[in-house]
Amino acid sequence: MRFLAPLALGLAAAATTNSVLFVHVGKTCGGSAVAYLRRAVNVTEVHLRPVKREEVERASHIIVSVRDPTERVVSAFEWHRPGGDRTYGRCFHRKRDVERYGNSCADDELYKCAATADAFADLVASRNSTDRCARVAKAFLAPDAGARLLGEPLHFARLSHINRGFAFYLGGDTLDRLKGRRVWVVEASACERDARAFLAGLSLHQGPTFPTSHRQGPHALSYRRRAAIMDALAHEYRTLQALAARAENYALDARRRAPAWAFAQRVLVRRVRKEEWENSVVRARVRSKKGGHP
Repeated sequence: MRFLAPLALGLAAAATTNSVLFVHVGKTCGGSAVAYLRRAVNVTEVHLRPVKREEVERASHIIVSVRDPTERVVSAFEWHRPGGDRTYGRCFHRKRDVERYGNSCADDELYKCAATADAFADLVASRNSTDRCARVAKAFLAPDAGARLLGEPLHFARLSHINRGFAFYLGGDTLDRLKGRRVWVVEASACERDARAFLAGLSLHQGPTFPTSHRQGPHALSYRRRAAIMDALAHEYRTLQALAARAENYALDARRRAPAWAFAQRVLVRRVRKEEWENSVVRARVRSKKGGHP
């Protein structure tokens, strides 16, 4: 009989941990979080590709690493920017990709057009419809990878995260399939806290140390440049807000603190005084908390 208790505990742990799906969105602290969680649970990680329908259906717990979409894009741009011996900044060509796309790579073209995040944001804000660089920059942020803007979708580098946002991972009907399921989000600015809280909710062992490889920013942009990227990422904010509404660890009401991205974003005017821009964001968030339209 003394062996039954450990056996029962082992079976219970297996039932709890074998169906944890971790959606690792690039540049959101996902690498650190999944490394930490794997010390206590068996995790199926999805990275650099969309989530499959059957993966959602099999999972009893779904964790998604998240971050403000604008901050995530700027971080991804800086991380993937070519320089020194950082091989991840280069375009890799698999045989099947070369046969389909040729040797072209959108990331090479983007960094020739924009060497800095400021330059990238300026291209996104540009109103010149004939400028190839501006169209490429906007295509990187478009939900269809530039298919409508350029006539065909861009071919991105294998390790590029700029275009692979929340809509990329949770597109189609995947987000709808999360309804009624156990969803948890790990927010980049509270990465360790959210990861530990998930394990605590399952009464699982929490390791004493957390990976320290994750570092945020700073990735400062002027208000006009940030507004331009926010406008282009409206679909990303909508996807993230819908995800947060399904997450167990976010209650989106005025009584509980939540990140700014969790509330509806106002369409921002690019040519506006700084004080007016800041006030419009504040008013939009207040209306969102009261249940009004932004």
